[in-house]
Amino acid sequence: MGFNPGTRSSEAVVEAERVFGGLTLGFGQYPFHVDASVCTPTMRVDGALLLERGQFVADDVAAIANRLLAAYAGQSLDAQESSARSAP
Repeated sequence: MGFNPGTRSSEAVVEAERVFGGLTLGFGQYPFHVDASVCTPTMRVDGALLLERGQFVADDVAAIANRLLAAYAGQSLDAQESSARSAP
């Protein structure tokens, strides 16, 4: 799963497999393998919905994803946690 909010869908495999909310599967064994990237996956783990159309929806993972997005947007994690504690 991609957790890097700074990456964009690209033909560059190294970047494409890190696209935020994306999923990459590898088939084969080094050095002969193929990677397949899905840009807007829906994924369940042990029956629990984790990703829906490329958006993290499980509460704990969605919280981490939102922190990463805020950090990428320039808001410090400390400031974000402080505002979350003071929110009604």
